[in-house]
Order: sequence, then structure tokens, then C-alpha cells
Amino acid sequence: MTAPVVLITGALTGIGRATALGFAREGARIVVSGRHDDNVASKHAVEGFTKAAALEFAETGVRINVVAPGTTETGMLNRFTGTPENKANLISSVPMKRMAQPEEIAEAILFLASDKASYITGASLAADGGKLAR
Repeated sequence: MTAPVVLITGALTGIGRATALGFAREGARIVVSGRHDDNVASKHAVEGFTKAAALEFAETGVRINVVAPGTTETGMLNRFTGTPENKANLISSVPMKRMAQPEEIAEAILFLASDKASYITGASLAADGGKLAR
């Protein structure tokens, strides 16, 4: 049996990067797309992938699930909040009173892609520190 092939968009920073590294540790072949070519830090083979190819990939009948991340420590969050005060205000609205690390969101993604979730498809998993449950 060959290693599974995993498509990850936005795989060069933040949650995408943590997810790509997590799948690589599990032995998957990684197909990535992103906008920062000089930022690939994995020793595993990667290939470029276009958005059109990604849509074609999804039409092959694979299980498709969604992980909806909440407030996560990423460069994007820092750009969005702009100031430490804004960031603290955002964090205070999370019931768990903390941000997720990109690796925590990646673990949720790895779970949904694993055989442990083989009967789950079409699902949206909120990994948001309890915000949706409020």
C-alpha cells in the first residue's frame, strides 16, 4: 500500500504549515500550495498545486470535512489584531481564555483525515476554544 497523498493549501505558514508537518510525520505524501516559496521548511518531497488542480482532486470522491479554527496564534492573527490590546480583547472572548497553537488545529485536521474518523464526511469541526458553544 502506498502512502496517502494529502493536499494542503496555505501550507507554508501558520496552521497550514503545522498541518503539512503533521501529515509528513505520519508518512503522507504532501502536495502543497502557498505564496511564500522560500518558506518551505520540510525535508519531505512537496509539489506545487494550482487551485484548479485542487478542485479536480476534491472531485475524485475522497471524504471531505472542514475544520473551523478559532483564535489561533499565527502571523495572520497578529496582522488582523494590530496591537497587543486588540489581541488580548479577542482572546478574552474565547471561553477557554487562550488562543490555540497551530499544532492544535493541525491535530484536529489529522484526526478527521485518519481512519479513526472513517465514517465522518461532510462534517464541520469547530476547533475554537468553545466560542461556537456559547
